[in-house]
Amino acid sequence: MITPAELQSIPLFASLPDREAHALAGRMADVHLRTGEWLIHEGEQPAFFMLVDGSLEVRKVVHGADRRINTYRQGEYFGELPLLLGAPALASLRAIEPSRVARLD
Repeated sequence: MITPAELQSIPLFASLPDREAHALAGRMADVHLRTGEWLIHEGEQPAFFMLVDGSLEVRKVVHGADRRINTYRQGEYFGELPLLLGAPALASLRAIEPSRVARLD
């Protein structure tokens, strides 16, 4: 379960009042990934994610080749762009190490 304190440890939500942090944390899925496990694949239904612990690699097929295009670390958030655009996930994300992610659909 994502706690309000864990949510407020993400810079985006650091100033969120306790009551709102409690309500939002209660709506988030707590996703645990082992090294090498996929969080989401390019083209799937998007969500908003916050990396609570660990690190993830961002992979995308570019001109037919699978490439690592970014790495997310603890405290970063991502996935908002496809949600805002009403588009599927723009890239795939895989755990580089054991990781914990808060997911908000």
